[in-house]
Amino acid sequence: MENQSRKAIGLVCLIAIISCVSGENQEKISVKTHVDAPEEKHFLKNGEHNPEYDSEMFLGRDRATLFKELPEQEVKERLRALLHQVDTDNDKIISEREMGEWLRGIDNKRLADDAKVVFKDMDDDKSNSVNFKELSKHTYGDTVDEDIAKSEEFNKYVTREKRKFALADIDNNGELSLDEFVTFQHPERHQHLSDVVVTDVLTEIDKNNDGFVEFSEMIGETGHSDGKEDDWVKNERKEFEKYDTNGDGKLDTSELKEWVIPDRKYIDEEVRHLLEEADTDSDGRLRISEALAHQNLLAGSKLTDYGNLNILREEL
Repeated sequence: MENQSRKAIGLVCLIAIISCVSGENQEKISVKTHVDAPEEKHFLKNGEHNPEYDSEMFLGRDRATLFKELPEQEVKERLRALLHQVDTDNDKIISEREMGEWLRGIDNKRLADDAKVVFKDMDDDKSNSVNFKELSKHTYGDTVDEDIAKSEEFNKYVTREKRKFALADIDNNGELSLDEFVTFQHPERHQHLSDVVVTDVLTEIDKNNDGFVEFSEMIGETGHSDGKEDDWVKNERKEFEKYDTNGDGKLDTSELKEWVIPDRKYIDEEVRHLLEEADTDSDGRLRISEALAHQNLLAGSKLTDYGNLNILREEL
């Protein structure tokens, strides 16, 4: 349960990992980013696009499951009603903005539903709130190794989590309601929390206090053996260079924020994918009639091999 809770919380922070290297305790700093994207479902194991991903992103998990059990005609009618909800300006055309707002709303519900499960698990006294003691218990366990508990890095980490907890505790009652817990769990969605997280990370890593993070500061003194660069360092360097958008060899606060708290770019990618796939006449606009013609894309296919219903009709 401890490991499941820790994974579910998805804490955004700088984690101090105490590891044994050549028989000696050595501190290695690692940035854990906050990734909530269901991207592992986007592609099948063979690398092909997973059509169920599209319907789940558009419908939401519960509705996508329900649609699989409904007759095709009822799915079509329900899809039509949903498309009119997406079309907020009622012009019978789904714009990129409208699709983006819809997918973000669906994704927000997914995150809130996931947080609710963790919240219920952490609420040991069934008070419909979670205090820091309960959160700590389910994050670190009932007991923490004495050496780790005494370490400077661990105590800095706990201090940061307490500050984040206090910022999420809007009514200042020392406990998090479900809504406040969602804020704590997903600081990337709240400006006042995400900025604090990035500032904490910068303060921790920026050893020369120049306001930037260099790669050497990111990995510290570890990762080298016999003058060779370890594989994990090579991987970290690739990640570092990906976020060093101006190529100056260091991350400023905006670049660091993209690494530590990445935006939900998977939604923007899915918006483009859905519009491109369903825009039959390629005029850059998605008419509701075009969307309905791509029912399999938005509402899923009942064929177990994800085939196209039109192919089945032709064969019959």
